[in-house]
Amino acid sequence: MKPVSSAACGDQDAAPRTIRLYQDDPYATAFEAQALASVEVEGGLAVVLDRTCFYPTSGGQPYDTGTLNGIPVVDVLEDGGAVVHVLARGLQGTRVKGQVDWDRRFDHMQQHTGQHVLSQACLRVAGAPTVGFHLGEQASTIDLAVADVPTDLLCDVVAEANRVTSADLPVAVAVHADAASLPDALRKAPTVEQEIRVVSVGDYDDSACCGTHLRRTGEIGAIQVTRWERSKGQTRLTFLCGGRAVADHWAKTARLHELTGLLSCGLDDVVPLVSKALDERKAEEKRAMALQERLAQVEARQFAAQAETIAGHSAVLRVFDNRPADELRRLAGEITGDSSLVAVLAAGAPSPIVCVACGPQSGVHAGELIRAVLEPFGGRGGGSPAAAQGGGVKPERLGEVLTAARAWLMERSMGKERR
Repeated sequence: MKPVSSAACGDQDAAPRTIRLYQDDPYATAFEAQALASVEVEGGLAVVLDRTCFYPTSGGQPYDTGTLNGIPVVDVLEDGGAVVHVLARGLQGTRVKGQVDWDRRFDHMQQHTGQHVLSQACLRVAGAPTVGFHLGEQASTIDLAVADVPTDLLCDVVAEANRVTSADLPVAVAVHADAASLPDALRKAPTVEQEIRVVSVGDYDDSACCGTHLRRTGEIGAIQVTRWERSKGQTRLTFLCGGRAVADHWAKTARLHELTGLLSCGLDDVVPLVSKALDERKAEEKRAMALQERLAQVEARQFAAQAETIAGHSAVLRVFDNRPADELRRLAGEITGDSSLVAVLAAGAPSPIVCVACGPQSGVHAGELIRAVLEPFGGRGGGSPAAAQGGGVKPERLGEVLTAARAWLMERSMGKERR
């Protein structure tokens, strides 16, 4: 943070400090303040105020947004005791009227208070302490210090968390002078030694925390876990609270309604029908693969029979309008097999590709051939003596690539004769 100018505010050598109004009343969104300093943050304009309702990013909770004198606040940071408000443009004057975006603030309060409840539920029901928390734009996560939480146990955790929200317990904040006056069993230990802020959810949970929280658990609404996965020996839960949980529930309900309509079935039949469809698809793919292999064998015999002789080399050179890369590789390999044939096959779609295969008796290195014929056209490729492939050539120039392959084979033979 680079100072640009400072307002007259007493001792000019003292670092500016901001009174954090959100700590006393997180429901307050409008305030008046005095600008203490203008600063630069990574090239952006910012201001430090003597007081603010804006919460800065910290403790896993994102910053508030809103306006200062009508100018959008795009980020809020901590710098020691100062709260730095990054603005969309410069602020004129030193008297400031601030307005916090209430919808964003209330959403963060729902998620953060819900996290306290969910973390305590994980500890009580699953014996899983929380070791990490992140509040995201769409969803939030907590990391648990256990390798796994069975699904049925997680169901009990969510039921316990929602029981606490329904109980509408009071949420209180107390500031303790030092560790000696802290409650006996804090779920989350403090990171500071003085003026320790403890958030208590009734007699259910006590945790050191600097975030913004609701007055009662009933305001959290629903708590829902939407994903759980192992992560580095821990379990990561993705969860939603309040408005986010309701929106997610409706979105998934609408999707399920659409899905049951497509399958013409009830909700209980969706999984069996999808499972059956996937099994049938795998079987069809297996049959299709077998047919492709048989077709490649038939085509290979036909193409091999029509091979042209180029300076002593027997070669098959073909351009296809549309041929997937895996089919083209398989066909080239089938053509050459254990013979002395050389196959150079190209396709313009779905994406331009050139495949080369060389039989063990051909004396031709496929990797050398593919590089030689693609580089003049801006393409690149490589491979082993038996097989190679490449791309980067425009579809309309693939015919020229085959012409270059013929020329390369002729020059190679002529070079051998001269030696």
